[in-house]
Amino acid sequence: MHSCFGTIPLDLNISDGNYQYAIPLPDIPIGTENNITQTFVAPALPVSIPLKTDYQEIPITVPPNTTFEDINVQVSITHSYVGDLKLVLVNPTGLSVVLSDQNGSNGDNYASTTFDDEAETAITGSLPPYTGSFRPESPLSTFDGMSGEGTWKLEVYDFYPSYDAGTVTDFKLIFQNNQPICNIVGVIQTLYLPIFPNEP
Repeated sequence: MHSCFGTIPLDLNISDGNYQYAIPLPDIPIGTENNITQTFVAPALPVSIPLKTDYQEIPITVPPNTTFEDINVQVSITHSYVGDLKLVLVNPTGLSVVLSDQNGSNGDNYASTTFDDEAETAITGSLPPYTGSFRPESPLSTFDGMSGEGTWKLEVYDFYPSYDAGTVTDFKLIFQNNQPICNIVGVIQTLYLPIFPNEP
């Protein structure tokens, strides 16, 4: 038996009855990783950000037995001064990660913004509208190794609510897992070897 991500060693043995020859062949790798993505969408959107010194809380309930190896977050928020906003993701145990804290100055909108630890560009120092993938202010890897089951919350704070109104139009959790598949992924090579007849 060979485990996933191992190799199968191969040798070509040739015998003419008197002599035996062993020719080593390239090992065949086995096993691939199949990336499985699960997306959970907040059901009750859009919602307005309160026009007071408070925050808006948007929940997503993740079903039992849900796991993840990597987590990303996607949000869309219409707001004419995103530098007023702080975005925080809270997991079912109450552990929180700051996605963005008063970035973007007087720019407009988070537009299908994906927070991803592996993104090339950090949200800090970037300019809105925030479209595409950005590294969050605090790493989402804080949640690594924890269960996904339960109610997650996006908390949106507006530190100057009396000046600009805003609306949360989208909030998604994106869970990713790499599932091993035990199969042979190598390429079978055909070798042509000359065979000489025995001398009389």
